[in-house]
Amino acid sequence: MVPTFMKSMSISHSITRTPGHIFDSYATAKLSRSGQELEATYLVVDADSPEGKPMIEIDGMINSALSTSEEGGLPQKRGLCFSMQYTTCPNLLTSVQYRSEFQLHGKEVQAREQTRSAERAAFYFAQSALAELSPRDLTSLPNHLSRLYGVLESKVKQALDNGLPYQSPDWMSSSDPEERAFLDATESSSAFGELICQMGKHLSAIFRGKVDPSTIMLKDSLIERYYESNMLLDQAYQKCTQWVKL
Repeated sequence: MVPTFMKSMSISHSITRTPGHIFDSYATAKLSRSGQELEATYLVVDADSPEGKPMIEIDGMINSALSTSEEGGLPQKRGLCFSMQYTTCPNLLTSVQYRSEFQLHGKEVQAREQTRSAERAAFYFAQSALAELSPRDLTSLPNHLSRLYGVLESKVKQALDNGLPYQSPDWMSSSDPEERAFLDATESSSAFGELICQMGKHLSAIFRGKVDPSTIMLKDSLIERYYESNMLLDQAYQKCTQWVKL
C-alpha cells in the first residue's frame, strides 16, 4: 500500500532539529471492507520532552493498495503508482556536509583575488580620506556619513592591527609608487574595481558635501556594471539558486 491522501498534518514549531534525534511514534489504522484502503492516524512524540507534547500529528492518511492487471480478471488502463524522493534539508546539515552539498563551480580563485584587491584598495582610500578630513569637516555631517566615518575608522584600525580577512603584509610595506600602480591596476581590471577606486578618489569630497556619490555610480551605468562583474556576488547567486532548488 502507498499513501494517496492526507486529511491534515500538524508539526510543532518546537520540534527539535538535532540530526540523529529519535522520536517515539504511535499509529492506529482501519482497513476498509474491500481491503484496498487503509485509513491511519499517526502521532510522533519527543520522549525527551517532559511535557510529552506531540511533535507531529497526521490525521486521515489514506493508503491504497497497488492494483494489478490480474485484479478482477480485467486489465486496467490506468494503475496507481508511487515514487518517493528524498531531498537535502539544509537545516540539518553539518558544516562539512554543507560545504560538500553547496560546492561552487567556476571562478573561486578569481573571486577571492578580486575581493582581496578591493579590500586593499578600500583600505588605502579610507586611510587617505581620514587623514585629509579635519575636525571642522566632521562638525555637521549627516547621520549616514557620520556612521560611515565611524566604520572607516574601525576598518582602518583593524587593518593596522593586521585583522582584516584578506589582508597580507604587502599592504603596509608598499611604497607610494607601488601603491599608485596597484590602484591603477585595480581600477582598470573591471567595473568592480573601477567603482571602488572612483568612489575612493572622491571620498573626502563626499564627506565635505562637494560630490554626490550617486553621480559617480550612475555615470556610464557604472553601478550596473559593478554588479555584473562582482564575482563574489555571482557565487552568492549560485548558492541561492541551489537552496531554492532543494
